[in-house]
Amino acid sequence: MDSDACYFFLRHRRRRMGGTIPDHLMLHTLNVGSPASRGTPGISWTRSLELVLCILLLLMILPAASHVDWRTRVPVDPVFLKTNSNITVREGGRAELPCTVQHLGTKQVVWRHVDADKYLTIAQQPWSPDVDVEVHHVQHNEELSDWTLVLPKVKKVDAGLYQCQLTSSAGFHTFVRLNVVGPPITEPDVVLKGTQFVERGGKIELQCNATGGKQLADAIDWFKDGNIITGERLKEYKILSTHMLEHGALVSNLQIDRARIQNGGTYVCRSSHNVLRDIVVQVLVADSSNKKRGTISSANSSNSSRSGAMETSSSPSPLCLLVGLLVYVWPLSV
Repeated sequence: MDSDACYFFLRHRRRRMGGTIPDHLMLHTLNVGSPASRGTPGISWTRSLELVLCILLLLMILPAASHVDWRTRVPVDPVFLKTNSNITVREGGRAELPCTVQHLGTKQVVWRHVDADKYLTIAQQPWSPDVDVEVHHVQHNEELSDWTLVLPKVKKVDAGLYQCQLTSSAGFHTFVRLNVVGPPITEPDVVLKGTQFVERGGKIELQCNATGGKQLADAIDWFKDGNIITGERLKEYKILSTHMLEHGALVSNLQIDRARIQNGGTYVCRSSHNVLRDIVVQVLVADSSNKKRGTISSANSSNSSRSGAMETSSSPSPLCLLVGLLVYVWPLSV
């Protein structure tokens, strides 16, 4: 940069900066490079000193100019970033409705239940004390923040359309729809019922019903006498599992068409929630049971006959008593 260019640049910056460069500094520094002194001969060291002072003045001016530009930046309108706008939660569960805002500035975030025509929160404060909601606020940086509406225990009446909007900014809002499905969440449980006594050759039917938990059980395992029923053991069993969404349950049925003696034992069903129940199945053999009953009856009959014979032999007949009496009386009469 030559002295003429530096001179005109400093004059221009002097006007824009409102005279922050003193006149005497301009004159003493650039008198050699001004247009009036262009024809005046000078020495080389003066020219060099002029350029050095010009550079120093530029270093003083540029930070000040940068400071002015930062203070006069143009405001930016708020923007809602795209988030999940369709939330599905089971009744009794926890719902989180997202709302992310950029360039919020001094405005406040307001949540409203549109279907119920009710304001819920402003910033992080509940609008009314009877509303069981809260707002989780996360400030990612100076311009970006999250304002998530949290419903700890969702009810059927909480379903519907929700609006996240800004105060003092008409038209700045976003919507989130909340869907509430299924029965309330309960603790995981298993109910096992079915055949406990069966004749050999009869049918064994067991049903395992897994319910509860934050989500439905996705599998049920069957065990017999401590061994899982799978692979080769599975051939003689019929196992069918079905999700009953309307009841919030997974139902598994185990069936044996023709029971054998070895099918008796302890059966266990275990859900993917690691809850299990057991049942004992007994296979009865009809023939051997009847034979035992018959044998016992025959023995009792024999014992009765022997005891009757003993009673008969030990009791004297009337004829014998008469003969004995005559033998006793006859000698006395003679």
